[in-house]
Amino acid sequence: MLTIDNLSCSRGNNILFKNLGITLGDNCILVIRGENGCGKTTLLETITCLRKAAAGRILYANKDVSGEHFREYCDIIQYIGHKTAIKPQLTVKENIEFWASLKGNIQAVQAAISFWGLKKYENTICAALSAGYQKRVALAKLMVTNATIWLLDEPFVNLDEDGKNTLATLIASRCERGGTVVVTAHGEVPFVGCLELDLGDFQMISGGS
Repeated sequence: MLTIDNLSCSRGNNILFKNLGITLGDNCILVIRGENGCGKTTLLETITCLRKAAAGRILYANKDVSGEHFREYCDIIQYIGHKTAIKPQLTVKENIEFWASLKGNIQAVQAAISFWGLKKYENTICAALSAGYQKRVALAKLMVTNATIWLLDEPFVNLDEDGKNTLATLIASRCERGGTVVVTAHGEVPFVGCLELDLGDFQMISGGS
């Protein structure tokens, strides 16, 4: 159970949103919406502990993730942001093998390559791939890291229809197996019965100089 408890986040002197609270159980998909600049990415990075909140807490299983439970929490989350975090000089297979080796899950590499339609590119350096196929490589990380919570910043961007359907299938499968998935999005998403959070519903104010 992931809880966002009375959270406020800022950028510089500006409060992006405040007093945000929501609890997400297992088997849950949350879609975060809002205009550009409202704090969608900032919220994901705060949940991931890459940013410090202006106020409030992130809890997992009722434990504050910023304290003694930080490492335990990091082991169960996977964040994929706008930047793919792939190493462009390495091949598709080498990138996925690197991520898998960090979790001792090297046996899952070929399944991830096949699932994402990357078989014919597995020995191609990622710098030579299109943006869409680089995105597929980045998303293959989800299959080899065994994370329970996925935090995905606009994951459908740069994917063709086949890629979008593949990602939707993967997210649905993760939730069916007890996972929690949080995504940011602007347009339609291929989910039924998901929770939606519009950051525009939370007051944005300008801070002092």
